[in-house]
Amino acid sequence: MLEYLKYHYESFLGCAERIVTITVKDGMLTRKVFRPKGYNPDQDEEAAPIVETSEFEGYLGILESFNIRKWKDMYFLPVLDGYSWELEYRYSDGEARTITGSNSEPLFFGEFISCLMSPDLGKAEDDWYSDDWFPVKD
Repeated sequence: MLEYLKYHYESFLGCAERIVTITVKDGMLTRKVFRPKGYNPDQDEEAAPIVETSEFEGYLGILESFNIRKWKDMYFLPVLDGYSWELEYRYSDGEARTITGSNSEPLFFGEFISCLMSPDLGKAEDDWYSDDWFPVKD
């Protein structure tokens, strides 16, 4: 089971940043989101409400259906301006990895991030999730 996940997104000019952490401990899932209000360092951070719940199996199931364990270590497309991201995770079996990207990402990455950011942890009947998105699981 997924125990820890951290996603960090940043534009090259520093004007967009987002950090999401998910921690599962003692039967509770905690998700924290950090988004600066702007790229002015004098402005305070803006954080989405912290989500804590003991009903998280469905949410983790959706996240795990993206098969992040099979993603490459790095996704890269050389351009002069753009964005970079990093995904760090740890499973209860001890597997831990950091995956990075620069202007490139794995298949269904946008849907993965939508799920990650879902205010209700993916419980709603939102348009962003569909069983048709996923290839046959190994």
